[in-house]
Amino acid sequence: MSEKEFNKLKKDLDQDIYGEIRFLNNEKQKVLHSLTTKNPASNQFLKRIFYSTATVILLFGLGAVLLNEGIGSNPDQSAVAPDISKNDDGNNNPSNDTPTNAASDDQPTNDAGLDKNWKDVTDVGTVPDHETNSAKKLIRINNEMLHAPVPEQYDDEMYYRAMGSHILRGSIWYIDVEGEAIEKDFENIKNLTIVIHMEEKERYEHLDLPKGEWPQAHVDQWKQPSERMKTAMRYLKGILNDLDIAINKNDGEILGYAHMVDGKKAADIENFIHEEELVEFWLPAIEEEKKK
Repeated sequence: MSEKEFNKLKKDLDQDIYGEIRFLNNEKQKVLHSLTTKNPASNQFLKRIFYSTATVILLFGLGAVLLNEGIGSNPDQSAVAPDISKNDDGNNNPSNDTPTNAASDDQPTNDAGLDKNWKDVTDVGTVPDHETNSAKKLIRINNEMLHAPVPEQYDDEMYYRAMGSHILRGSIWYIDVEGEAIEKDFENIKNLTIVIHMEEKERYEHLDLPKGEWPQAHVDQWKQPSERMKTAMRYLKGILNDLDIAINKNDGEILGYAHMVDGKKAADIENFIHEEELVEFWLPAIEEEKKK
């Protein structure tokens, strides 16, 4: 896409669709998200499959630890599987990334000095029954799910992880938060899930499937995930890890990806995300709206 074409798309976004109405960037994305959500029922079904499978794997893993090690065999050893039944202030936080700092008193800092005060202003009355209706719970559940072991029936780990990202991409739009640092973190989460979605499309576009055919039925023919997709997933897991510590007060290693912990790597995420990629994601909704 040329710079001229890109600038025209941005102008269309600001003028042709919204007219004289002025939205914040977050509000624009919420409107466009509603336009691209074609089938909430299928998203709900996918979510149930993902959560149910992950829960079974977690329980199986916990059972294996108890059988192999014996209950109370060694107080220094902990089960590798997170407990998804904990409340919003649960204290487990699995992570497979390399921490920048282990102690909370020595967290990585950046020059932004953003205000960490925040509040959840979600209008729970507008959240569907099958969706999470609190920011704390959204972060806790998705952090645990994206760090849970991959079920054995999935040979393609990134395919399975991307399902979790897809669920998060749909759920986070129902949650509204206020606060200088947390708003930036939530926008980074949304954008990372879009990058993962766009990179996943690259994995199967070469198949040239007929319109309406489900690409996931041909996952054995997909290309290997790109390095960009792997990086986006690493960033997503990292920011969820840090936010779970920051807002749910969980124990764990701060990895430095979230503004809420003054993470140095938060800037890396923002530099990683290409505005052109976001425009490409929203373009179908923009064009569809123009036809109305």
